[in-house]
Amino acid sequence: MSDFFEKKRDWSRYKDFILGYYLEPYIPKVNTLKRPILVVDCFAGRGVFSDGQPGSPIIIATAMKKWRGKGVPIRGVFIEANPENQAHLSGVLREHREYAEVRLGSFDGTGKRGRTGKRGRRELPVLSPRISHKYRYH
Repeated sequence: MSDFFEKKRDWSRYKDFILGYYLEPYIPKVNTLKRPILVVDCFAGRGVFSDGQPGSPIIIATAMKKWRGKGVPIRGVFIEANPENQAHLSGVLREHREYAEVRLGSFDGTGKRGRTGKRGRRELPVLSPRISHKYRYH
């Protein structure tokens, strides 16, 4: 494990606060379209920091669990390039496996389909500042 996941840094706290804050109105609003929702975390990491702070996968999975309990058809894909982090993340998200898929891979964008994905799903890619303007999942 790299030092990155030892302790959540201030910028990551802000990012995750905004993410959690945004998901609350986003999910019910997009649900008015009456189509399944797919949230994609493109740099999922380990899911939780060593200091116990939740990462974006936990924030997203918690929101998905809440809204699925209200009948919203939402699921997530969590992409991580580091095999050790991906394996750890799979364990962290085990309780959410019905609607949270963890994939090993790298991401330079998947938005080629635009905002509506396969079968009319609405997609919300959760991007990192490292993202290029081209979207492609390997």
